[in-house]
Amino acid sequence: MSSTNPSLLAAMFMGWVLFTLWTMRLLLIPESDDLVYRFGVPRFGVTIWIAASGVSIYLALRSNPSHSGIYYAAVIAFFLFPICLWAGWGWGIAMRAFFPNVLKR
Repeated sequence: MSSTNPSLLAAMFMGWVLFTLWTMRLLLIPESDDLVYRFGVPRFGVTIWIAASGVSIYLALRSNPSHSGIYYAAVIAFFLFPICLWAGWGWGIAMRAFFPNVLKR
């Protein structure tokens, strides 16, 4: 039988909150007007966050309907948000590398 240490869970939760806030400050409010921050992060990152959250919520409700959809929406969206923002940043960097002349201002 395993038990979960509440203080460890609280520390992990606070760590994720801090990581999310740092990610939002870094990627959603950039200091430069780089195309990666204008197109990759807000468009691809947020779009993939919405799509991945929707699919994950649907699959979670189908596999384990014991919790409500609101519970799954909150948990999944909370954990996917910074990951999807970083995916948008990576996608923007890749697109800038693949199409250097197209994305020039």
